[in-house]
Amino acid sequence: MQVAPGGLWLLEAVSGSGTLSAIPLDYTTGLPADGASAQSVALPSSNVPQLAMSPSNSTHPYLFVAMAAHGTAVIPFSAGNTNPLGAIRTIPVMSSTGEATAVAVDVANRLLFVGETAALPGTQSGGVRVFDITSNIGELSDSPYRTGGTGPAAILATEYYVYVANKSVSGSTKGNIAGFAITETGSEYSLTTLSSIAAGIATVGLAEDNTLTYIAAANSGGGPDLNVYTFDSSTHGKLDSVTTGSIDAGANQAVAIAATP
Repeated sequence: MQVAPGGLWLLEAVSGSGTLSAIPLDYTTGLPADGASAQSVALPSSNVPQLAMSPSNSTHPYLFVAMAAHGTAVIPFSAGNTNPLGAIRTIPVMSSTGEATAVAVDVANRLLFVGETAALPGTQSGGVRVFDITSNIGELSDSPYRTGGTGPAAILATEYYVYVANKSVSGSTKGNIAGFAITETGSEYSLTTLSSIAAGIATVGLAEDNTLTYIAAANSGGGPDLNVYTFDSSTHGKLDSVTTGSIDAGANQAVAIAATP
């Protein structure tokens, strides 16, 4: 679930329904707009782990929906239309044994990041695929990039760095977070791998605080419930552990995390 930039639409893709819905909102109240009808489009899959949207500075905005074995849906979005949802295009998964499990767009609206469970050969088969939004969503020549795990579950993309949380890592009970620096040379983009850092069990979400000082990771399996990191003073983009925390939720598990803007 996500509110579109501009605050006029609530976007919802519920796993199991196979439908992406756009619900018109009253900008002043944030509630569903009186007399307006929700719009929807059928997705190629009912398994939809995540959705992401182009940021507010986008000239040609899109919605991106991770659809597990069915790949990633690319949907043009026009907030000013009665029906803002355009025709679906699908990016297939790299391997027939893999799934698209995480998706994100960088804040400068240049790159789409897709986490897949079998993007690369080897034991740690998880990877992040990178697409140039400004070039007809074409995949970078060096994509995919290894993330050091088997289950990419969350992606946090900033202007200069991107972080991928692995929910599972072969041979370990805990997840990790892989970092990459984004390099722009003329009109070409590439990623440079930074060192990874350990997280808790079954990491499911990442968020950056509004001071751009800390990154927090939520772990559905605990060990701990919450990891908090800051940026290394010597190596740009590298994460250092600061503290851990508990959500004190009893038998409940963390399923997502968000930070105030």
